[in-house]
Amino acid sequence: MTDDLDFQPSVESLPAADIKASNVQNQSSVFATRAFPVRVPNEEREDFIIEIRASQLSKPRVRLEKMSKSKFPWYELLLGTSTTLLGSTLGGWAGNMSLTDSKGFVFLVLFPIIGVAAFVAYFFLRQIEVINFSDSAQEILSELPDPKNTSDKGGSS
Repeated sequence: MTDDLDFQPSVESLPAADIKASNVQNQSSVFATRAFPVRVPNEEREDFIIEIRASQLSKPRVRLEKMSKSKFPWYELLLGTSTTLLGSTLGGWAGNMSLTDSKGFVFLVLFPIIGVAAFVAYFFLRQIEVINFSDSAQEILSELPDPKNTSDKGGSS
């Protein structure tokens, strides 16, 4: 029939749950409630919940949606143009082009001027973009509540 082997459980430990089953009067349903201990990770032990209104989240959310739908930064084409033109100028110097030739004039005079101008334009447009992004981030931070600047409500509910 059964062997005399000892039973070995396959589970080492689980939190024991308290189960309560109650029958509500005049109803045929049975309700079960289960309670068990909740474990919190160590990095969340000092964490707390902040009450925030939906209106406080709507403004930053609109700004972040605009920022996330950013288009291709066209000023990056200026960087590509400037590096291409300056690279072709270096190629003209390496190829010993003369300034008397029309091709040499374009490669050794016009391309460096246009390349440097495109690079300067790229630099300033990029700086404007960084400043705008930084200003937008500061505005969003000012609209959101600061978790370091909170207090208890006191017993009011």
